[in-house]
Amino acid sequence: SYVNFRGVEKPDAATFALIGKIPSIVELDLSGTQFQPADIAGIASLKHLKKLNLSRSSANDATLAHVKGLGELESLNLFHTEVTDTGIGIAPEGATIDYTDGYAKRGGKWQMVVWQSTKLPE
Repeated sequence: SYVNFRGVEKPDAATFALIGKIPSIVELDLSGTQFQPADIAGIASLKHLKKLNLSRSSANDATLAHVKGLGELESLNLFHTEVTDTGIGIAPEGATIDYTDGYAKRGGKWQMVVWQSTKLPE
């Protein structure tokens, strides 16, 4: 199953609670979604999840603690999130981090200091 939250800026806690009750989810798109790490705790029960898109969401290092045990996760998109190097170290072993970037505040302005992407299979 594929679940897409794109366009749903701030789902309520009840909506997030339903995620963990659908064990057949293999792809979950939470891009652009605002949440607290505890909101997505149900992701930990998605043992067959292969792709997780957290780009442009409020994901941070604490968020990745909920995905650490997902042994089948192959693709994790962290583009424009608050995930740090520490959080990337929490990501499941074997998962490819497709996109990530890092910013630092310099001279009172946010500036991109690192960016990484992987080539998608042809």
